[in-house]
Amino acid sequence: MIYIKDLLAAEIRPKPKPCVINSVLGDCYLFQKNKTYRTRRQTATKLKIKFKKADKFYNLSPLLCLPSILIQKIVPYFENKPIIASFNSNSKNITVDELLFLGTKTNHILHETSHVIMWLAAQKNLDLKKQNEVIVAFLLSESYANYSETIANVFSTNELHTDFLKLNSFWAHSASEVKTLIQLRKKYRAHIVNTALFLCFLHSNFLYKKISARECKNINLFIARNDLKLEAKDLKELFTIASQLNIHFLTETGEIFWKTLGFKNNFLESLDFDPVEFILKNKSLQKNILSLLEQDN
Repeated sequence: MIYIKDLLAAEIRPKPKPCVINSVLGDCYLFQKNKTYRTRRQTATKLKIKFKKADKFYNLSPLLCLPSILIQKIVPYFENKPIIASFNSNSKNITVDELLFLGTKTNHILHETSHVIMWLAAQKNLDLKKQNEVIVAFLLSESYANYSETIANVFSTNELHTDFLKLNSFWAHSASEVKTLIQLRKKYRAHIVNTALFLCFLHSNFLYKKISARECKNINLFIARNDLKLEAKDLKELFTIASQLNIHFLTETGEIFWKTLGFKNNFLESLDFDPVEFILKNKSLQKNILSLLEQDN
């Protein structure tokens, strides 16, 4: 059993990295121990993405702040470590699950950073004056954020690591799902499974309830590896992991995002095309996406 006092003790580092956010509980640990978390921060540094303490707008509604996060390239965070460190000794003996049960806010730095990274990649390769290309950019960004939180679990080696991820993620995956991902990454190579999982999240964000033989074929085309193709049963297993996204949440957040961008037509009607087929026609975008996914091998 891991307690809050254990997390605080694990965070003590004599020489923290310059890009570590010391006031966020778990940021130092995850930067050092989690490949995906560290890679996103390093990519963010290269892309000049900034990080700042959450303001009153983000405190009120993080989802409403997404357009400004994407445009301004500034990721907000909650300064929770100083507050948690000030707990009395008895309170430090509660677990992370108990802390979350009490409604404690989690940080979403990995999620929001991934949003911005993919948005910038899409922005370079799409015409954001066209509504269908904006929807692709938005849902690519959302899918990459979902994927990043999922694949980060693969690099979790113990309960302490997992608890730090819980404090810094929207959602966590079961041990059986993580085991499935690890097994498939060994069977096919990490990059192939990474790409397939990301595309499964993309289909899920486009409100697919299942993937057919056609979608499986397109995923293998996207991966562009003639020597090694994923079997349909394995792709469907990956889609099962990715399709746990709440449909009501997806549609409502999508509609709100659509409104904040000033579009008046129905969000759901804008999803009436196959996103993978769309990207396959844009080789530059496909190449950029594959390059990002390779970072998590």
